[in-house]
Amino acid sequence: MVEWLEGVKPGRAGVGIVPARWRFREVAGVAALVAGSIVVALGLIEVWLRLFVFTISYPKAPGPNARYRIDTLEYRTEVAINALGMRERDVAAKAPGETRVLALGDSFTFGVGVEAHEAWPRRLEALLNEQAGGGVLVLNGGGREWAKTALAFLRQTGPVLDPDLLVYQLYLGNDVYNALEDGAVPPDVAAEGRRALGPGALFDAAKQAVRTRLRLVDFLWLRLVEFDAVNDWLVRTNLRAGPRNLLRRELPPLEARLFALVLEQMDGLVAWTRARGVPLVVLVVPFKLQLLHREQFEGPRWDLHTPNRVIAGYCRARGLPCLDLLDRYETLPVEAVRRQYYARDDHWTPDGHAFAAAALAEVVAPLVDGRRRGDARAGGRAGSDSMLDVKPFVDS
Repeated sequence: MVEWLEGVKPGRAGVGIVPARWRFREVAGVAALVAGSIVVALGLIEVWLRLFVFTISYPKAPGPNARYRIDTLEYRTEVAINALGMRERDVAAKAPGETRVLALGDSFTFGVGVEAHEAWPRRLEALLNEQAGGGVLVLNGGGREWAKTALAFLRQTGPVLDPDLLVYQLYLGNDVYNALEDGAVPPDVAAEGRRALGPGALFDAAKQAVRTRLRLVDFLWLRLVEFDAVNDWLVRTNLRAGPRNLLRRELPPLEARLFALVLEQMDGLVAWTRARGVPLVVLVVPFKLQLLHREQFEGPRWDLHTPNRVIAGYCRARGLPCLDLLDRYETLPVEAVRRQYYARDDHWTPDGHAFAAAALAEVVAPLVDGRRRGDARAGGRAGSDSMLDVKPFVDS
């Protein structure tokens, strides 16, 4: 005889069937457990990414006469800023017979990742004094995001610093895109750039909804755009920008317009130096994609030298000495190049700064010697006094 359990109706062969409300509770409980597990797992991944992958965070410089520290998993450095807003010693009046070299550029010149005495401007000073017998002062004016901010700093401090020679360092990894953050671009270019930069417009709404910067989204986006088909589609639809696009054989429209803006601002540096008879040297710093991830850029659509040729053509037209470190790096074994850059951070190690200073000394030393001898041609070919059209360099 079958004994009936409360709330259970007989099924086939006398097997009880769980009521619908019980089944719903069971399914809801399992779904909640699965959803909670997924949230916890994603949270743990987010924490892991923040602790071990996206670990680089640079403090904003507090201003003149400040001291602060930059800490990452790879280095810890002390930073002292003088009254002129430079990572430099206090600058006194120029001594008789002293030759001054002003180094302008971004964080590679500033020396993010190394102490002040390890950055290339101070190392260059030591090399020049060794060759010239003393009397050379190299001033670190780094920390200017791109040519426009470098020019503004030069116009403000130039009369005080009174340089005899100027070295402008250009980093291909982000200087082109810094124009967007500066507000120096036409509104239509700015709108296009905001849409294309960052982790992509496809994820903007989600990130705005949670009101935070999800590193998991960034990580997935960076992996996704490594697929050429995905990246090509995003470029065609103006949803993707970034250093990878600078390595295309033909620059996308956004990058071409931004490059033209950078060269126009560099013309301001050219005009300032020519008006004062000061030689100008351009130092081109490649980014790690060009050096350590070359296998990602095989095929007819890619050319690792595209941005470098733009700068080289510009410098030839302006009669400027140009040192492109990509050419130097390509002569080194891969492991030697790896020692020049931090593994996680994109900046140079002390070895990278030493290598750049030694290469730059070969170019700058003859110019310093020429300035001391009063050679007006020490800055290289004078070039045209009128500013040339930048479009041929971008289209080349």
